[in-house]
Amino acid sequence: RFKGLMGKKNLDEGEGLIISPCNQVHSFNMNFPIDVIFLTKQMEILKITTMDPGKVGAVQKHSACVLEVEAGSAEHFGVANGDTLKIDFEV
Repeated sequence: RFKGLMGKKNLDEGEGLIISPCNQVHSFNMNFPIDVIFLTKQMEILKITTMDPGKVGAVQKHSACVLEVEAGSAEHFGVANGDTLKIDFEV
């Protein structure tokens, strides 16, 4: 949670990081821009924003978790505010 994507050079297509609980993120010490997808507990998208490295995002009320993906991924995969995500992941 503390380290997040700091120090990574990039993300592969379809790869991301879920941070929970979370209603605000920063991009300090990051090497690439990211799409930040704020989600409710039911995985409904509240807001999608793109952050460049070295920024602090605004607090998003009602956000239970955040999905961080490479910038442009939200548009590429056609997700938008109000959509509900189903996320398959490996541990």
